[in-house]
Amino acid sequence: MIIDATRMCEVLVGLPDVNVLGVVDVAEAPVEVVIEQRVGRPRCAGCGEPARVKDRPDVALVDLPCFGRAARLVWRKHRWECPTVSCPTGSWTGEDVRIARHEWVSAIGPGGGRRCRSAAMVAASPRSPPISSVTGTR
Repeated sequence: MIIDATRMCEVLVGLPDVNVLGVVDVAEAPVEVVIEQRVGRPRCAGCGEPARVKDRPDVALVDLPCFGRAARLVWRKHRWECPTVSCPTGSWTGEDVRIARHEWVSAIGPGGGRRCRSAAMVAASPRSPPISSVTGTR
């Protein structure tokens, strides 16, 4: 039996190397589990300098139901930037195919605030509008 709260959350979410930051539970809405990756500070691919955090955008991914309720995984990503002004690399966003493949994540709706993990997962959600299997968009 697992008694460590962090490990219990990892097991329930089913993703290794993540911190569960919190759960949003609003009546009549999907339960949202907010996560972040446990990552070290990367180095810039262009110049090798240690990167710094530029932004922490939240990306909401529609997921399979959890305990009979619609669920949404909210991934608080890391957007990194090179601190060297003359470096052409600029900024980049951390990715993890265990959470969402780049080709699965597509902006939908006004402002691109909602995102989907895969057509199959979105199709399983009764509150989501249909998604195109060709373009991956609504």
